[in-house]
Amino acid sequence: MCKLITVIKENDNNDKIIISALKAQAKIVKKEPHGIAALVLTKKNKVIIKKSLDDYNSVLNWAYDNVKNAKIISIHSRQATSGKKDKKNLHYFSSGGYFLAHNGVTGKIIEKTYAWSNIERPGKFIKESRFKDFKEDEMCDSYHFLTKIKKPMDLQDIEIAMDDENFYGIGIIIDTKKEKLYSFGTRELKIHTNFKDYSIHYSFEPKDSLYFSRKFMGFEIEGDNETRIDLDTKSILPGVYSYSYNNTKKK
Repeated sequence: MCKLITVIKENDNNDKIIISALKAQAKIVKKEPHGIAALVLTKKNKVIIKKSLDDYNSVLNWAYDNVKNAKIISIHSRQATSGKKDKKNLHYFSSGGYFLAHNGVTGKIIEKTYAWSNIERPGKFIKESRFKDFKEDEMCDSYHFLTKIKKPMDLQDIEIAMDDENFYGIGIIIDTKKEKLYSFGTRELKIHTNFKDYSIHYSFEPKDSLYFSRKFMGFEIEGDNETRIDLDTKSILPGVYSYSYNNTKKK
């Protein structure tokens, strides 16, 4: 299933910890085979996205390099459950100033749009076309989920869409209209935070240690000593949450 990481920063005091924490997840993120994307919300509240179907390192390195310039950084790697395996279906999807990334599925959209009648378990599907002339929609269910939410949106609109579309998993939406980040999920969300300056949200069980590589005779060799990052993993309960990223409005 897709991997999703989102960093929220209040200041730049812990950039080194954040970069180390992101680097520790690189192997996990790279396991998803259908592409990667990173989103950066700059300190000027501009959204920038970098995507690649195969060059995972370039996207990850770009994300690391932009931590210092960002309020929000998010990384998503894709395991396709619907839609074509192309660059158009790499999250983050955009619609009218809203940007979404999603780990999971939207059962009703998949069943309706793709005529998949037998769901064995969330995230794994048996494809059974009900029609001889069935053609798969080129866009995935996460894109359709974003376009179906009532706009302008609030927490309740996301909750309604989750219920209506049988949403499963964890998602985020950057709302550039209200300058908010919405985080929502149907299961616990793992998190690293110091309860003061930053929080790093994961759709998976994160690593809190990092192998360092070194060069020898032209090769990158993974070090034999693993360095622990001083992080404890906490949990956020399932639900819909919002964070205002406009620091001016907070004062």
